[in-house]
Amino acid sequence: MNLAAVVVRQVVRDRRALILMLVLPIAITAVVGIATQRADELRIGVTDSGSLLGDDLVAKLEGSPNIQVRSFDSAEDLRRAVLRGAVLAGTVIPPDYDTLARSGQQVSIPVVVGTGTDSQAARATLDSVIARQSAQIDVAIAGPSTTSFDDAFRAAGELAAQSNDVQVRTETTGGERVATGLAYSAPAMLVLFTFITSLTAAATLIEARRLGITRRVLASPTGVASIIAGIGLGRLLIAVAQSLVVLIGAAALGADWGDLIAGVALVIIFAIVSTAAGLLLATFTRNSQLAGSIGAPVGVALGMLGGCMWPLEVVGPTLSRIGHLTPHAWAMDGWLELGDGGFLGDLLPELGVLLVFAAVLIPLAMWRLRRSIASA
Repeated sequence: MNLAAVVVRQVVRDRRALILMLVLPIAITAVVGIATQRADELRIGVTDSGSLLGDDLVAKLEGSPNIQVRSFDSAEDLRRAVLRGAVLAGTVIPPDYDTLARSGQQVSIPVVVGTGTDSQAARATLDSVIARQSAQIDVAIAGPSTTSFDDAFRAAGELAAQSNDVQVRTETTGGERVATGLAYSAPAMLVLFTFITSLTAAATLIEARRLGITRRVLASPTGVASIIAGIGLGRLLIAVAQSLVVLIGAAALGADWGDLIAGVALVIIFAIVSTAAGLLLATFTRNSQLAGSIGAPVGVALGMLGGCMWPLEVVGPTLSRIGHLTPHAWAMDGWLELGDGGFLGDLLPELGVLLVFAAVLIPLAMWRLRRSIASA
């Protein structure tokens, strides 16, 4: 335990290491999450003349599900907003909309739309709302002459609201749901940085051997097994602490980690795998700088294969199978399963495979460390 405490204190005193371990993962999680987030609401812009029908059209848009309405002072402002992507589509309500519509004349309502699937979805919603109001106007015009247009228009709207709408249920088949935003970036950065930090820690162990620290510890009653256990426990505590900080930081940004018990189990098991991989790397070179420079690229490469840079659902079955040769892919599968509402029982396959990685890496790392420390 004393040796584990020494390892932890070394990291805590290194401000640069703390920034790389704690601040950087959360910052990248936020940036990637915002950049890849699919908007839950379709952003639609309007320019309103302040007329009754214009206000009604805006109210209908605001009452539609998953629609966010933004008002603009002019058609030019609206077009610029669509061009910049601030809104996906928009409509320019003519100043004489009320006058023309009440007289039964044809009214042209310009619609400005951007490119992309979301923009087309926003336009479809906009077209639907305009068509619904147009039908309401037709009913009001065709109403009895003894009833004013405004009363007939309101009555038509109330009648339409009372009618039984056709409910459309959409079911997606033929593929997995691809996570985006924080649902993807938060677990991806947690897995990626936990593993990279554990690999780069190999340099610390190599430097301890070079300075003769492990040799002096061996001169005491402490055996090789105790040294390995102490160093391993210290690195494991650091990996778990880093994961928990990323968990809390991403949760503050809005990430949903799912079931707590399953999440803790996934954090601990992946931290064990990462720690064992870092200890194993320390046995392949006596140059601490080389180990430090190798750790980050290897961690990034494995992260790319394991789905930390992009979802494995989009790379095809062959690359997905190759990716699942890494522990990262199984950890990502577990986190995404949790994000979809999974519980501990749903994660048993992923946790089981990660335990297999641990069962292979731990004995191999201990065997090579024993030889490395004994010969130092």
